[in-house]
Amino acid sequence: MTTALKCTGTLLLFIIAVHCNNQRPDNATLKQIMRDEDGIVYKRVFTLSMDPNRERVEIYFKSGGLKERYFRKAGRLDGPRQLFYLSGMLSESGNWRNDCRIGEFRYYREDGQLDCVQYYGLLGDGSR
Repeated sequence: MTTALKCTGTLLLFIIAVHCNNQRPDNATLKQIMRDEDGIVYKRVFTLSMDPNRERVEIYFKSGGLKERYFRKAGRLDGPRQLFYLSGMLSESGNWRNDCRIGEFRYYREDGQLDCVQYYGLLGDGSR
């Protein structure tokens, strides 16, 4: 009976490890999950197989909907960033390089209509 329990415990650990390390269709591997005091997931961090030094971060509303998605490298914003309304509609989108806005940023109203477009330093030199 003790042997049966050990085998079952080993099998459960194996299944959990395989589940946590599953790659997503975009070749991102789940690295970290953060939960609030209620146990609700509010943040997930993924590593990218094409660039292991770069991460994709997803932040969620309490309801479970996606609130924000961005990329970072060495702890700094680097790549596209999108923010969403609670309804799931896109609120803001733009690119970042080394924690600086770069190029075109689009801002949307809750009904999905484009509200404003702004342009930032094309070299990512800190122009904001």
